[in-house]
Amino acid sequence: MLSARVKGRSTLTNALLYVYRHELEWCWNGTKITDINHDYDDGQTYDPTYYWRGNLTHSKSWSNFGGTPKGKYTTKTKGEFEQCLGVPQWSCIATYQPWIKIVAYADGDQVTTGSAG
Repeated sequence: MLSARVKGRSTLTNALLYVYRHELEWCWNGTKITDINHDYDDGQTYDPTYYWRGNLTHSKSWSNFGGTPKGKYTTKTKGEFEQCLGVPQWSCIATYQPWIKIVAYADGDQVTTGSAG
């Protein structure tokens, strides 16, 4: 299983504030992807002023690769965290929208990109 993470850190202290995670597990036979067993994402906070608001988007698509149907699977997720200094519903001062994109190939290779938002 591939687990990709992006981390939000304080610009002043480099302290860990939040982590956004996207996991993907797939099966392949060398020419095509045979199954997607696990495609999951979530967020976790490490600072009491940060709140996980949930996933905004989670897109999935199949495409040909090297002329082979189901040769490539692309999944991209986007979540949302807010920093709030008091009552979370009314005192939020910042919003962060991290994203992660995973491209899985029929030969078992993968490419992962992302941003902490």
